[in-house]
Formats: sequence, structure tokens, C-alpha cells
Amino acid sequence: FSYWRDTVSVRSKDYRLIAKIIDGQLGELGNIELYSSEQEFDPISNLALEHPGVVSRLVGAFQKEVQRAESGK
Repeated sequence: FSYWRDTVSVRSKDYRLIAKIIDGQLGELGNIELYSSEQEFDPISNLALEHPGVVSRLVGAFQKEVQRAESGK
């Protein structure tokens, strides 16, 4: 995971998800973009609508990490 201003990036082996943090709440994400790191050297095609399962998995992983950090564990 990485943060920059109001944007978060979540990476897996094959994908990179970029999303805006809504209203300063780390667990709330919007404007979600998904890029393949396998298919393109410099990805420009947003694949979020084509791969909702990947988006859901990466957003879930991010939200789980936020919950873990907020609970202090």
C-alpha cells in the first residue's frame, strides 16, 4: 500500500489499484482505477469495470489493513 495526499495505491503481483480517499476516511474509496502490470509496461488502460473481482479483492485487502492499523494490532 502507498499513500499520496488523498490517493491510495494497492498492488498485487498482477495489478495496481489507484483510488481516492473519500472525506478523509481511509476505509472509504472512490474513483477507482485498475491497471495490469502484466499486460503493459506503462499501463494506461483502466480495467476496473472489466475485473470487478480484482477490484473487490484489492479494496478488501486495503480496508482490512486499515482496520488492523486502527485497532493497533
